[in-house]
Amino acid sequence: MKLFFERIWGVIRSSWSLLRVLPQWIVGTWKLMRLKRPIVTVFGGKRLGNASMYEKLAFEMGQKLVTANISVITGGGPGVMRAANCGAAAASNGAIRSMGIGVNGLNIDEPVNECVQEYQLTDYFAVRKHFLTFYSSGFIIFPGGFGTLDELFEILVLMQTNKRPEAPIVLVGRAYWEPLLSWVEKSVKEGFVPQVHADFITITDDIDEALAQMVMTCKKVRRLPMGKTVS
Repeated sequence: MKLFFERIWGVIRSSWSLLRVLPQWIVGTWKLMRLKRPIVTVFGGKRLGNASMYEKLAFEMGQKLVTANISVITGGGPGVMRAANCGAAAASNGAIRSMGIGVNGLNIDEPVNECVQEYQLTDYFAVRKHFLTFYSSGFIIFPGGFGTLDELFEILVLMQTNKRPEAPIVLVGRAYWEPLLSWVEKSVKEGFVPQVHADFITITDDIDEALAQMVMTCKKVRRLPMGKTVS
């Protein structure tokens, strides 16, 4: 009898979770569809100070993307996310060209930054990751911690398993990312990662090089109907 009620309770909890997530999914999707395409996601650490070199580069990156007619989405928090949103807002001329995707429960450690022009809050990391991953034509990733690495490797696995179209991934900050590149090269050498999948990643210190990759991909996206992605 106890097991029966535990299963019933599990069904109720699952149904409640679905009822909570569905409106967030619908509203978030609607907001992202309204954001002018193409879209690039910028990831990076939240614990950097305003004087950080990477925040300055992220601000400039956000500006350059919007100037190139590319919208920007981030996790909506502080650090690199704030810098990219602020750079995008500075170049938007009043239009909504940047968006933040947040998660309930992180508001103390990760408050919504003041430069977000459009914002969607969700209760679930899985929904946040979906919004940050599936609507973007490319990804620019600045140095960060576990969360940034989690986002990077999830995108790589999704592309490796054909769960989303291939897209450029540019890691900014060669000194920071070189050890990761060495690990990837070792994985290729030992047969764990195919070279074609390792080639998804580019590492650079030059944000103009990162921008050029995004622009090249996004030119193809502009010719596609709404809701389609480049393959």
